[in-house]
Amino acid sequence: MKNDDKTIHHQYLTQQGKDNATILGKDNATILGKDNGTILGKDNATVSGNGTTVAATQAVHGATIENNAVSAADVPIEKGVTTENNAVSAEDVLIEKGATILGLYRVESDPIYGGMGRVFRIRHTGWNVDLAMKQPQKKLFQNEAQKQDFIHECDAWINLGLHPHIVSCYYVREVGGIPSIFSEWMDGGSLKGAINNGTLYDGNNETVSERILDIAIQFARGLHYAHEQQLIHQDVKPDNLLLSKTGEAKVADFGIANARAMLGAEDGSASSGTG
Repeated sequence: MKNDDKTIHHQYLTQQGKDNATILGKDNATILGKDNGTILGKDNATVSGNGTTVAATQAVHGATIENNAVSAADVPIEKGVTTENNAVSAEDVLIEKGATILGLYRVESDPIYGGMGRVFRIRHTGWNVDLAMKQPQKKLFQNEAQKQDFIHECDAWINLGLHPHIVSCYYVREVGGIPSIFSEWMDGGSLKGAINNGTLYDGNNETVSERILDIAIQFARGLHYAHEQQLIHQDVKPDNLLLSKTGEAKVADFGIANARAMLGAEDGSASSGTG
């Protein structure tokens, strides 16, 4: 290796070594080494050989991931990124308890399955809060147009904003090739779960009556707010009312009924948060 090649340059940094090689530059950064290679740069970054990208920033715009490089587990793959040969693409993201996806979300639970898909409790490591990540079944999306239609249906829920009796939906992001809903995590499960496991009826008659009335009022307030925003839920049921361990009740899954009908999913879904 020439001495010039060893020079660390902010704009054009090249590492040709091997074993735990690390690049911290940006713009056209290239790693040609192997074995635990890490690239933290962006813009036209190229990973060759057996390097693993775990970028703190995103690999974006013109980045090329070649040969056996792995990117999907920790790096958001965006437009302009090319994967070649045996590279792992964004559609091969492994989602399991303990894994970190997109370099930002730590999976805290096993999947909770429903008719439409599955839900994970994840930890947003930037916000330091738990979220629900809801993924429809991959087979429901046959083309890009169906993905965009699904995202459009979810926009209605996102645009409701913050309300004390509506589960907040923050955004939809593609994970493993699937448009995934990121929403508020509710730690008390659903009203359906409380009915089925009997916790709704814990206590004497007066306590139970007060609890049911309180939940009903919160449910009605959430729906009323949505109606004021010209949004009809279209799938009101106990499974879509989520509870917290402190007694809050919030309506979830606005717009999902339309999305389910549009995609032809089976009846039933995994709730957006559960205990």
